[in-house]
Amino acid sequence: MIHVVALITLKPGMRAAFLEAFHVNAKVARAQPGCVDYAVAIDMEGGPPFQTPCGPDGLVIQEVWTDMASLGAHAAGAHMKEFGVKTKGIVANRAIYLLNRLPEGATA
Repeated sequence: MIHVVALITLKPGMRAAFLEAFHVNAKVARAQPGCVDYAVAIDMEGGPPFQTPCGPDGLVIQEVWTDMASLGAHAAGAHMKEFGVKTKGIVANRAIYLLNRLPEGATA
């Protein structure tokens, strides 16, 4: 499984606009072959003291894909190009991590 974690910082006050575009895009992504999960998360209100907040302009996109071919097809899809156009003026910064989940007990 391939885990994608995207840390997104939005321009101030743009969360609602971004989420509107994200939810349209997510419906398409979730229907694609190989998509196990495709979700967005924001800060938990009233979280514990050890929580590091994303803040009102931050959010995290979490994806899980069965294989790199499926993720690649998703990334190259027309829906992602459209999402990029819709969010170009909304996103201030992003960091995208592709991760492999380690089996229980694995060290590398």
